[in-house]
Amino acid sequence: MSGSAQRTLIAPRCRAIAAATLVSLAWATSAPAQSGLLTDGVLTDGAQATKQQTFIEPFEDWQVICDEAPDSKSSCSMAISGKTTDADGRLVGIRLSQLPVKTRSDALFAIETPLDLLLSKGIEMRVDGGPVMRLAFRSCHSDGCLAPFSMISTIARRFRKGDALDIRVFDLNARPIEVRLSLQGFSAAGRRAGI
Repeated sequence: MSGSAQRTLIAPRCRAIAAATLVSLAWATSAPAQSGLLTDGVLTDGAQATKQQTFIEPFEDWQVICDEAPDSKSSCSMAISGKTTDADGRLVGIRLSQLPVKTRSDALFAIETPLDLLLSKGIEMRVDGGPVMRLAFRSCHSDGCLAPFSMISTIARRFRKGDALDIRVFDLNARPIEVRLSLQGFSAAGRRAGI
């Protein structure tokens, strides 16, 4: 853990919510599901039971979420959230997070949005006013909609060199909704999360 990073232990109820969110995000990938159930910090896989703790470490504007169990390597992912109001004054939250998929050579990320958007227009993102990167929505669930993308080297390079990531989605009347996410701390969080 870096000297400036602080770790926050997540309460068991929050751990279960965080795990449920990660599980719902992970199904959107082609990785095989792992057996196990997180209940109040105890991961069980049949005969074996282990205490598991989930920590959040801040890296400037980004957070790294690590699951640690005794006698095993920690598993970490990174995330950032932002919000704005739309043309009707409703609060719109966007989350960009790394998905917990370890069977890929590149990191898999997803943008999570609210449900009531014009999905056919997809998502636009750009770093510091640079070229637009377009993403398609993959799926929607009761918590929102997901647009996954691979953190290939060209995108990672832009994120590391940039100051801000502008994400544009569209409301049901095709009006743009823009959310700015900071890229401060992306590089340090990426090193901690292993990307």
